[in-house]
Amino acid sequence: MNLTIKDCPVWITYVSKSEAAEWNRAEGLGHYDDDYLYTKGYYWAVCQPGCIPDSEFYGPFVSESEAESDAEEVLSY
Repeated sequence: MNLTIKDCPVWITYVSKSEAAEWNRAEGLGHYDDDYLYTKGYYWAVCQPGCIPDSEFYGPFVSESEAESDAEEVLSY
């Protein structure tokens, strides 16, 4: 069964540099220069409307359309 973004709701969000630093701190990261999971950019995750994300965040992507294209590609498998 191939899913698309229409079948599986996807949340796309932009994460600023300060938000990325906050996300890294929440993961216990950021103590060293190369110890980062998140950087600024667009991320996507599977998410039912009104709920927290059901998956890991994928990204970063330069644009919202790149994040959407990646989500479509990943979900089509």
